[in-house]
Amino acid sequence: MARKPLNFDPPGETSAADAYDSVGSMSADCSVIEFVPRLWPGDHTIPYHMADWGRVIESALTERVRAMNDSAVQHYKTDTTIAGIVWILKHRPQTRFVVITYDDTRAHSLGERIKSAANRAGVGSVHGTASKTEWMNAQGGGCRVISQGQSAEGYALDVLVVDDPIKDFTMGDNPDQRRAINEMIAHYTLRVSVSSSIVEGGAVLIIASRFHPDDPIGARLNAKATTWEHAHHPAIVDFGTDHETAWAPEVMSLEGIRQARIEAAETDPTERAFFARFMGSPKVIGDTRFGPATYYYQVPTTWGFRFGVGVDLAYSSKRTADWCSIIAIQMFGDMVYVLDAKRFRKDKFEDVFSAMMAASNERGGCPVFSYTSGPEIGLLRIAAERGLNIASMHARYPKFIRAERTMKRWNDHKILLPHAAPWSKAMAARIEQFAGNEQDCDDEVDALVSVCDGMYGGTVGQGGFRAFGTRAVPTR
Repeated sequence: MARKPLNFDPPGETSAADAYDSVGSMSADCSVIEFVPRLWPGDHTIPYHMADWGRVIESALTERVRAMNDSAVQHYKTDTTIAGIVWILKHRPQTRFVVITYDDTRAHSLGERIKSAANRAGVGSVHGTASKTEWMNAQGGGCRVISQGQSAEGYALDVLVVDDPIKDFTMGDNPDQRRAINEMIAHYTLRVSVSSSIVEGGAVLIIASRFHPDDPIGARLNAKATTWEHAHHPAIVDFGTDHETAWAPEVMSLEGIRQARIEAAETDPTERAFFARFMGSPKVIGDTRFGPATYYYQVPTTWGFRFGVGVDLAYSSKRTADWCSIIAIQMFGDMVYVLDAKRFRKDKFEDVFSAMMAASNERGGCPVFSYTSGPEIGLLRIAAERGLNIASMHARYPKFIRAERTMKRWNDHKILLPHAAPWSKAMAARIEQFAGNEQDCDDEVDALVSVCDGMYGGTVGQGGFRAFGTRAVPTR
């Protein structure tokens, strides 16, 4: 079907007077997604595929919100969010918004579109108080749109909206720029927390394409103080299977998405742009995937080796990721030989604990390593009470970032699997499919990364990263 233009209104500014006279009584007695075509009649239909995001925006009127959306580009993320801003103003016109985007040009365009929509709805700017990027209505509510490097200090706010804070790969691949925008978002998130007059804590909404695993969305996926809601909708559902479908076929058909991918691949063989913009799945330059596995036939018999065990304890509500892995290795210098690997359903803790204890005891009481965060701390305590101290490493970064060092060692043929083990080929296939996405079967990657990082890091002692007790890494 033909697509309506999704970008910004034609140049020119609707005056507040005209807007109030024509549609000042526009009703918002509907949901956010139903409000979209009321704001732009003839240009939009109701974006039903954005219903979950619309409900998140609506909840900002009554509860603290921390939410992110990396859904496919050109699927109405921005327009639904703008409609949500105006919808909130219709219900509470004194609400104050700050919007952050990637540069001044985008700030002016985005600011003009927000102001124009608010004017048409009758909650827009009062004469003499408006520019394209800053305005106030008669009730004291309004909006300030800024870019990276600009400031809204002194501007009280109730809702922070972040719309594409990173423009492209030039920004995404620059760690200084990523750090700067992350710190800017963190600063204004704190401002919302202390200044919001809607509900305690206010609301923070981030919509963005994923240009790097450590971008603003990636940095918050593993946040410990707050659980961020995450609307993740790749353009292709069941990607890579025989059952692929388009997420929102009324917006873009599966055939159209596939054609866009083919065309993009001609100039970008890595497909970084396609996965960033359409799939919400960031890639980085270089070794972005685990390559083919390297196998061994016999473990060296020389002395000077160390044993270690890695375990994935991370809880996941997704059925495809509902597995726990335990991996035992033998390490010679910087060479890692995987000795054994077991997988369990994560609700079988007794089986998992017994296997962890056996894997350690069979190798002289070797250390057990695991990347953990809040929900898994209780499991560490239970294990400690039963006599198994697990070396807990803080899961600070997204899984893809944590896996990069292990990925390089794997691709450099320094991590080897046993050729004859019945589980080797299946394990290698799952590891090679890892892309850092939430839906990935990543339990074996997590366990392997845990034991490799723990063992390459050397001995674990008092003051290290052990959560409960200490144990030296035995060297023979």
